[in-house]
Amino acid sequence: MTLLSYIQPKLSLSLATLLLVALASYPTAPTPMSADEQKVREVIGYYFKGAETSDPSYFERAFDVENAHMKAVGTDSTGLQRVRTIPIANAIASWTRNPPEETWGKIHSVDIIDGKLAHATIEILFRGYVYVDVMALYKLNDDWKIVYKTYVSRGRVSDS
Repeated sequence: MTLLSYIQPKLSLSLATLLLVALASYPTAPTPMSADEQKVREVIGYYFKGAETSDPSYFERAFDVENAHMKAVGTDSTGLQRVRTIPIANAIASWTRNPPEETWGKIHSVDIIDGKLAHATIEILFRGYVYVDVMALYKLNDDWKIVYKTYVSRGRVSDS
């Protein structure tokens, strides 16, 4: 066995490995956002703007106000955690009762399902607390609307 016959298979394997690594790390163009995803993100933007301004008209643009609801976990009088269903119109009234405070929002993910249903996960600073919201949106008469929202609080933001 010659030295070349010993090195050549190892060289081929090394070159193939290098080629795979190079191709895997080659930057690719981002996938273009669909028109539906753009519209869903726009609707979520209305939600953020409503939180930022305390203006109910932005929330009304984001939600199917007649039918949407929010699920929230609270503790009942016996100390047990319970899931409550809150009509979104009641939530909007509560959210817009006080003047606006510092607010920011970030969209973590948007998934479009069959062009009719969307699932979004967002993060928002609202009234001094950071929340992660999970939302369902339906495309109703060619218009995306939030029909369901639930959330978890990550806690109060310190004033320091």
